[in-house]
Amino acid sequence: MQISATVFILVLVLGHREEVSGATIADRLSPMALIIGGTDVEDGKAPYLAGLVYNNSATYCGGSIIAARWILTAAHCVTNVNVTNLTVVRVGTNDNYEGGSMYQIDRVIPHERYSAITFRNDVALLRLKTPIKFEEHVEKIELNEELVPINATLTIVGWGFVGWNKENPKRTQVIKVQHIGLNRCRKMANGSAIYPEHLCTFSRAGHGPCKGDSGSPVVWKGKQVGVVSWAMAGVCAIGLPDVQASIRYFYGWITKTMAANSDH
Repeated sequence: MQISATVFILVLVLGHREEVSGATIADRLSPMALIIGGTDVEDGKAPYLAGLVYNNSATYCGGSIIAARWILTAAHCVTNVNVTNLTVVRVGTNDNYEGGSMYQIDRVIPHERYSAITFRNDVALLRLKTPIKFEEHVEKIELNEELVPINATLTIVGWGFVGWNKENPKRTQVIKVQHIGLNRCRKMANGSAIYPEHLCTFSRAGHGPCKGDSGSPVVWKGKQVGVVSWAMAGVCAIGLPDVQASIRYFYGWITKTMAANSDH
């Protein structure tokens, strides 16, 4: 879809609740940006990170730079919103409110099979009007095609609280989590459906990604292995798995979609 207006990204608000395998959509997602128990990221340590910005202030969803004109994020960050307002991402800063460079978006492409009911296929691509200028604090990240080992330590970077009932910190947050297999994830799933396209992560109670960190990259050995999607039971950082979209599963869709929508 073509975007022409020159305004900032509109925050996503879900005004209804629908039951989804023991958890509601509203439970799974909110516009709050949280990494519970995270720590500040130093400048230049996550140069691939992009932020979807609301009203030229704090970010409301994360994303990753995967090519000069392409940002990867979660589909639920860019659907059910007024797409004419969805036009800008910020790169090149770990500050939640300022700095970095703004780039306008000219095409929003959620996965054609994304479901707001089941949260399946929760990936989307944003094509930028102009190429990103790469430099020390702005770089693309390579996408992973390998099987991620069970118990591998993964890194999630995003903007958000360092604990409940606190204001958003000024700095980007980072946290280490453990990859768990789908079978273990299903056993711990609290009634939520887990599908082959998911990648599950786990961290002890009081630590983990949450809600508005959606769209942020999950990284292993310097490559992106997942896109933050949703948390189980509607309560984050309570010792239940978190569910991400698997890059390995969606690698073909990502590369084919970019090729089909690139200027020749």
